[in-house]
Amino acid sequence: MRRVLLATQAFLIVACSDPDETGITCGPGTHAEGQICVPGDNGPDAGTSADAAALPPGAKRVFVTRTTYKGNLGGLAGADALCQNAATAASLGGTWKAWLSDFDFDAIDRITGDGPWYNVAGTMVFANHAALSTAPAVGVEVQENGESLIIGARVWTGTAAGGSHNGRGSSDYCYEWTSETGTSTVGNTLATDGAWTDSETVTCVHNARLYCFEL
Repeated sequence: MRRVLLATQAFLIVACSDPDETGITCGPGTHAEGQICVPGDNGPDAGTSADAAALPPGAKRVFVTRTTYKGNLGGLAGADALCQNAATAASLGGTWKAWLSDFDFDAIDRITGDGPWYNVAGTMVFANHAALSTAPAVGVEVQENGESLIIGARVWTGTAAGGSHNGRGSSDYCYEWTSETGTSTVGNTLATDGAWTDSETVTCVHNARLYCFEL
């Protein structure tokens, strides 16, 4: 059986399944208009970037990493590389940076462009760059493979609500993200207020994820 959903955007052909006839599901995500789904080609979990819903022209993407890390991220550059590697492994393409501050740099300044940013399941998360200083429209809970976290998870940020760094010294950023000692602010993936980036402070020996933004 082949189902075609009509839209004004170009069609995207992806492997999918619809086992209970309640909706067209391609890989881990449920898909919107603008796609042709071919059931059964590679099973319900096939694909990664092909599973993403079609986005408006110029839109960017954001995800939270499947992998967790201790505070020794290799500095800001190391964290950016972790985001880039996660996106590459998921065949997302694009250029990615971590939503992360240290004593010298603010996360909101590291994320360039005006968006909007959508999760890889096709839901708008931040309408524009200004929204990064407020709160997401939905929790940043969709991972690079399109799966959503079931419960809220910690995310390394070092960043207060508003997007600026919020520590008084390098120890407040896991020593510039190079150590498992010190502490850092973390966000919560389910939050739709300032807690998305500033929910609590934990020691750097803990495991947490990263928010990754496409530039």
